[in-house]
Amino acid sequence: MADKPNILIVDDSTADIHVMLECLKADFSIAVAKSGSQALAHCRESVHPKVILLDVSMPEMSGYEVCKHLKENEATANIDVIFVSANESLEEKLKGYDVGGSDYLTKPVQPQELISKVRTAVARAEQLESASLAQKETMDIAMTAMKGAGEQATIIHFLRDSGACESLAGLARLVVASASQYGLSSTAQIRTPWENIEASITEPIPPLEKEMLFALKDGARITQRGKRLVLNFGPISLLVKNMPLDDDDKCGRLRDHLALILEGAVLRIQVLMIQYDLNNLMRESDASLMRVRKLQVQQKRDGVQIMDDLMSEIHSTFLNYDLTDEQESVLIGIVEKYIEKSFVKYEEGLSIDEELQFIADQIHRASARMFS
Repeated sequence: MADKPNILIVDDSTADIHVMLECLKADFSIAVAKSGSQALAHCRESVHPKVILLDVSMPEMSGYEVCKHLKENEATANIDVIFVSANESLEEKLKGYDVGGSDYLTKPVQPQELISKVRTAVARAEQLESASLAQKETMDIAMTAMKGAGEQATIIHFLRDSGACESLAGLARLVVASASQYGLSSTAQIRTPWENIEASITEPIPPLEKEMLFALKDGARITQRGKRLVLNFGPISLLVKNMPLDDDDKCGRLRDHLALILEGAVLRIQVLMIQYDLNNLMRESDASLMRVRKLQVQQKRDGVQIMDDLMSEIHSTFLNYDLTDEQESVLIGIVEKYIEKSFVKYEEGLSIDEELQFIADQIHRASARMFS
């Protein structure tokens, strides 16, 4: 059908081609190439595929070489490439990412994983196509703003604006927006104990890009491979994809500027994490106070009931003994005196609850002042 997205399978194995073809033919228009040269010829002469499933190990030309040729050609640079290989090591995935791949599949291919990754890649390609004009306009505006404000102003604006960020996602977006003021296309990743948060100037973010950022987080603080620059500052990493290699001075300045921006981002992350922990503490303290109040109310009810039962039993017991009215009155007075003492202790317990509430209120007020 003409409206099916175009997919190109590149593999020298007939068996592997058959497996992928059977999985995808219902939803996609499939073309096949059995070598790298056939794949490049197909992309030159036919409608460009949305996605290329590219075998890594092929005679004459490897999948990495094919991808490099595609990415160096402006006409084919935006085609989404998913590598297919029997080798799933991090080193192999890094090679795939370095030449421009967006995802990686391990042989033998699992049908559901294959279909899911191709659908995701097609959706990403379509989003990029529809957003390309808007992104170009954004980059033009960013470049104009950069020239007017100067490189140093971008750092100042980031430090000012980051203080107003109320979420880690907003901070990640601010980092990549600040990098774009220098004409840089970047992806930021912020890591917390419960989730990883990514933002990019070219959304959606390829899965392999997220994986690479996480895998390289414990590496050197600043690493550059060609046009790609990776900066790791504790809980945040930034990948820049288009460093200006033709100007060493500018490249060095931009590295320094980005390092300052990430140092500022780390400080804001620490504040937001403290605020998160403090908010959790306040919620837990409020819940604990509520439980204490309910327990106190129940204890008072139980205490009153116990005393009522005690008085009732004493009165019924008096009938079995030959006590005078005066004796009964004395005994009842003793019991009531200790009942009164138990209620005094209960009231003292309430004052402790008030002290705990005072402490909780102080924490709330301190938090409001700290983060306002």
